[in-house]
Amino acid sequence: MNQPAFKHQEFSINNEARKKIIRQDRIFVDSEGHKITIGDRSFVVDNYSAFGIAIKNFDLIGDHFSAVYSLDGIQICDLQLVLARIEKKDSLQITGFTIEGMPFPIDALDALILIKKTILNFEKNQTQFSDVPDAFKTETQHFKNWIQSIETEVNQLQKTNFDLPGKTLFEYEEAICQYVSMYLMVNVQSYCSKIAATTMGLKSDTVKKCYEYLRSMVGETFYKSPYGNRAYSKPRGYAGDYEMMNNVYYNELRGNSLFGKCLQRYFTDNPAGKAVRNRAIYLNDKIKQALGGKEKIKILGVASGPAREIQKLYEDHPDIAARCEVHLLDQDAEALKFSQRDILEICRNKKIKPNIHFHNLAIKNIINEGLPIDDFDLIYSAGLFDYFTDPVAQFAAIKLHQGLKTGGHLVIGNFNTNNPAQFIMEAIGDWFLIYRNESQLTQLFLKVTSKLKIEKENENVNLFAVMEK
Repeated sequence: MNQPAFKHQEFSINNEARKKIIRQDRIFVDSEGHKITIGDRSFVVDNYSAFGIAIKNFDLIGDHFSAVYSLDGIQICDLQLVLARIEKKDSLQITGFTIEGMPFPIDALDALILIKKTILNFEKNQTQFSDVPDAFKTETQHFKNWIQSIETEVNQLQKTNFDLPGKTLFEYEEAICQYVSMYLMVNVQSYCSKIAATTMGLKSDTVKKCYEYLRSMVGETFYKSPYGNRAYSKPRGYAGDYEMMNNVYYNELRGNSLFGKCLQRYFTDNPAGKAVRNRAIYLNDKIKQALGGKEKIKILGVASGPAREIQKLYEDHPDIAARCEVHLLDQDAEALKFSQRDILEICRNKKIKPNIHFHNLAIKNIINEGLPIDDFDLIYSAGLFDYFTDPVAQFAAIKLHQGLKTGGHLVIGNFNTNNPAQFIMEAIGDWFLIYRNESQLTQLFLKVTSKLKIEKENENVNLFAVMEK
């Protein structure tokens, strides 16, 4: 068989263009503590590499110099310098030298810079937290030692099982996370109770410093879970945003390590997390009650977030959802977009045409101007009022109550004072709520209407003030 003929092509290569000059990386310094001393004169270092160094505003005469490199007065090494070049850098003169003999000990300098930063941070912490009582520091150290030991042991289990197939790995991690989360619920609560006891009688400013100290000690560990990280970092400006609620609602194994996943399960499965998931069930029941024997009803969710209760309504009770005109109101447009996308996807899958409307408004707009529409059979807000002081809560409730038709109901949720996660939410997550018990909610909303009762979800952590018009 004849071989195919290939046409020979000439290629021209510019060898000069292909040449690359290999140089050691220059490391620029950001502290005037880096100095070169020659005789009785000292000069600030601009940058260095293994075989060269550049100095600011050098003005000695000559080509060869014996020098000493130091950082904050600590001598690093002796150097023999040979003048290489002089250049202008902004308003500075930068003089470059070649280092003769042994290369510059970059690793030793890096180690010194690292320990310097460590010591500075230590001294800063010592000064910053000087007002924190020793008892608080002692209990916090016990907590840190314990939680980091658990983290180390749990993550060892992850390292030996990285090659498990997907389904098996999920079941393996699920079993570990379920057990560890239950263990954490008991023991974290015990440690937190001891730590909290040391703050009794302290001024609010001192308690704030105590919480900052606690976060500096154990925050890095707890922020390895998506829940803990998002609560503290507040990427949307507040802790309880729609993504945080999704963290709780979906209760998935998420985290950057096996222990991070255990922490995620701990946060989402503690009574406060369960109470949030119970909201959707509770509110679905209130929607069913509002519908009763009516052909259609009109409902409004205020600070609706991901609107999990409406998603659940369309998923589980499409026949009831079809008889509802749904309005969702939130100040966060991204939250509305998220709930819109998920609800419409559910409706498409179930071949339902929803009667749903989205309103991007802040509660201050409602307090000032009232609702843009009214005549609702049910208005509810599950996770907003525990951020409000009493006067703001009353004003907002009055405006929402005015938006009901006669016989309609306003349902306002508020975390109970018995929330067992309160300390860790505040001290670790920097997440503060205004807690109210049944009596306090009653007194707060009697100014709205006397037709008032207090209900609760199964954990008794989330209370609901139900007001009739």
